[in-house]
Amino acid sequence: MASVKEAVGKVMRLQHLDGQVARLREQAEEKPRLLAHDRKELDDARARLAEAERRARDSHKAADRKELDVRSKEEAILKLEGQLNSATSNKVYSELLLNIRSARADIEKIEESILAIMDDTEALEEQVERARVEVRAAEERFREAEKVILVQVKEIEGKLARKSSLRDLLAGEIDPEVLAVYDRVRASRKGVGITTVEVDGEGTHFCRACQMEVTVQDVSVAVGGTRLAQCRSCNRILFTGEEPPVPPEEDGEDPMPEPEKAPKDG
Repeated sequence: MASVKEAVGKVMRLQHLDGQVARLREQAEEKPRLLAHDRKELDDARARLAEAERRARDSHKAADRKELDVRSKEEAILKLEGQLNSATSNKVYSELLLNIRSARADIEKIEESILAIMDDTEALEEQVERARVEVRAAEERFREAEKVILVQVKEIEGKLARKSSLRDLLAGEIDPEVLAVYDRVRASRKGVGITTVEVDGEGTHFCRACQMEVTVQDVSVAVGGTRLAQCRSCNRILFTGEEPPVPPEEDGEDPMPEPEKAPKDG
């Protein structure tokens, strides 16, 4: 595999691109979630409106039931008044008058309660109107927030398409066997399939990702570039020499972070 050294150098560049692509995908997924607060405000406003409308409807129904009670009492009075002419005794006549007065007193009480209900209904209708205003305001805020997010997502998707295209072009230049190893390790190692070999103050070589020691033999293989060298601990491809330039970030992207050092277990 004569092109291993060149392929490994390109894999380092590829990993930088993969990191950018991964972050852009995360941003594209995260942006819609930023609408959650505005969506909750809208949902809450709609829920308050629905509750206010329900209470107003219930108040109207209560008034309607009271109106039916009044009509029922009025019909009863008419019936009792009709019976006055056919009363067979003063006692019956007096009882009829008593029932009529009682029914009229009931009507007065019912009408008073209707007035109280109407006052409550008016207040409830005002609450409904205020709730509608709140819903319209929440809808407007949500539309504006959504509009901004959609623009941002579109920009991110454009960047993602360009980066993915660059990634595919670069991947096409890499030896398929080396690329397959990188992709397999990257998938199992949190997106880091290749790492550099570092040297501590005592001259000991170690894997930058998992911090485990790298043997002199493996360093020689990595430097020689005729065979693929991998960390015996985390299995990542080992790279020696000067790192290739990091692909430039586009406007609006987060800067490339320093490569994360994995835990001891790699």
